Amino acid sequence: MSIINTVREMEGRIKEFMMRKIWKIPLYLIIALVGASIATAGVMYSLRIPSTIVILPPEGDTYEIGIYEDEACTIEVSSFDFGSVALGKNSSVHFYVKNLSGVPIEATVVDNPFIPWTYIRLNNYGTGSITHEWLGGPLEPDESREITLTLDVAVQAQSGTYNFDLLFEVYPAA
Repeated sequence: MSIINTVREMEGRIKEFMMRKIWKIPLYLIIALVGASIATAGVMYSLRIPSTIVILPPEGDTYEIGIYEDEACTIEVSSFDFGSVALGKNSSVHFYVKNLSGVPIEATVVDNPFIPWTYIRLNNYGTGSITHEWLGGPLEPDESREITLTLDVAVQAQSGTYNFDLLFEVYPAA
């Protein structure tokens, strides 16, 4: 028998063996186990490094307003004087707010510290309004608007002199 015949005979036996379905199940199992072992062996060590990042606002974008006495926005307001107000009455001041930012902004205002039994209204809207209608919507760069700030004093308020700050919070328009 020649070597060629021997090789052909072995090929025939291999083909016959491969046609049987019995060997396929153990072979698939072996392949799956070998693959899982290789995958498990690939992840033998992990290292976690705590990291931080500070994301800065775009350069040049600041959120700032100016509060002015006059329509031309040339005289800055240094304080508001509501004068003397009787219990159950109110007092108003008028001013102009101007956007000094390079982007449209919105703003809120609160009295700080809060004066019990008083309520601030801006252009007839309460400061608790999350849509900030008192400003009339977003304020565009260099745009100004007249604002009426009214301080209502409830009948239950304690008489006396109160000093407080009006805190204007400015942020980019949504």
